[in-house]
Amino acid sequence: MVGKKWILLLGIFFSQLAFSQGHLQSNIKFNKSSVFKGEPMEVSVEIFTSTWFTKGINPGNIKVNGAFTVYFRSLSTSKQINGKTYAGVIMYFNVFPYEDKDVVFPALTFTVETPDEGDYIGVNQTVKTKERSIKVNPIPPGFKKSEWMVTNNTMARDNWSNKTGKAKVGDVITRQISLKVSNTVSELIPPIIWDSVSGVSQYPLRSDVENYKTNTTISASRTDRIQYLLEEEGTVKFPEIVIKWWNPISKKQYKKTLPAYTLQVEPNPDLGMLQTIIDSLSVNALNAGSEENGKEPFSFLKMDWKELIAVIIFLIILFYSSLKIGKNVWTFFKAKRAAYLQSEKYYFKLFVSSTKSGSTQKTLDAMYTWIAVVKLPVNTAEYLIKHFGGKELAQNWEDIEMNIQNKKSLKFNISLWKEAREQVLNPGQKSSTGNWINP
Repeated sequence: MVGKKWILLLGIFFSQLAFSQGHLQSNIKFNKSSVFKGEPMEVSVEIFTSTWFTKGINPGNIKVNGAFTVYFRSLSTSKQINGKTYAGVIMYFNVFPYEDKDVVFPALTFTVETPDEGDYIGVNQTVKTKERSIKVNPIPPGFKKSEWMVTNNTMARDNWSNKTGKAKVGDVITRQISLKVSNTVSELIPPIIWDSVSGVSQYPLRSDVENYKTNTTISASRTDRIQYLLEEEGTVKFPEIVIKWWNPISKKQYKKTLPAYTLQVEPNPDLGMLQTIIDSLSVNALNAGSEENGKEPFSFLKMDWKELIAVIIFLIILFYSSLKIGKNVWTFFKAKRAAYLQSEKYYFKLFVSSTKSGSTQKTLDAMYTWIAVVKLPVNTAEYLIKHFGGKELAQNWEDIEMNIQNKKSLKFNISLWKEAREQVLNPGQKSSTGNWINP
């Protein structure tokens, strides 16, 4: 009786994973039984055919209610089912629940192009997957929801605009805290909570967030800034800030403490002097040109007070304009550099250089990252080769796949991949490796 019960349970379990539809079959796999809020669940969507695929599979935009979903890559594979070889495609996703309750990875419908058994012409066929529930564990005791973050590792950097420990009343100092967090998305990094400080006004600035993704990993960054206006003299102590996170691998809490910062605020005589100068200029404006007391009118370098004030204002404007121009030039080149580091040209350069590293995984990751940046209808090497490569590139890729299976070193014919890239960027133009412009 017990044996029959286990057989029944196993049958129910595998029926949730495998979904056979004619000569097509779909599977949904999770890499763990449950996750915490913010912890990624790796979801593998597998589609197999007893013939072959004549066109790549587009994963589309998959939405999971109550979770962020990140698509990584597709991988071609094959397996034996009932003694028959099935060709397959595995699509990898990471699902990050952002609510304290279970979420459902929905049933999906894909249109694939594959021949029927006994035929060789690919036709559009529909294959579906079954929905599966992702169990979300409650946050462990001792954590506030506002501080909860799940990651394998966190790097924190604290930067003050004033590092001398001394300032004057009226000064404005800026604090910047930058976090780089692995295995998460920026939306799940909690903002810094700034404590109030006596004698100081605070003005939080806009935060900067960024996500970084390869074909196998994801990480994110968040930078929070605040400006403090020092209003009173004396010793000001800005409190420490503690960054906490939960490591799902070790199942432990970790934290990093950003130390407190003490600032000695001195009186600012310039504040009073500034008002004195303004008052003095006002008095001079009233008395200028008056000869009632028999004195000569105000003159400096043959300029009266109006001309002198105009020159001073002009010099101030010129000074700040030069600072702004310099800042704009720096911002322009910084933006150009940032754009290049996100460009297809840059990622193709990384792909080319990775072929010399001797690392199979590094080369494949660089190749798939470049293909993803190109933004083809289907982000696979097979699609790129079929539509933009030739027979030689197809043979080169076949040799590479054979080397992967045999665990041999990869041998990318870079000139052929450059020709394919040229066709992607300039469709219809005749390719020539002889006049190729290196990225």
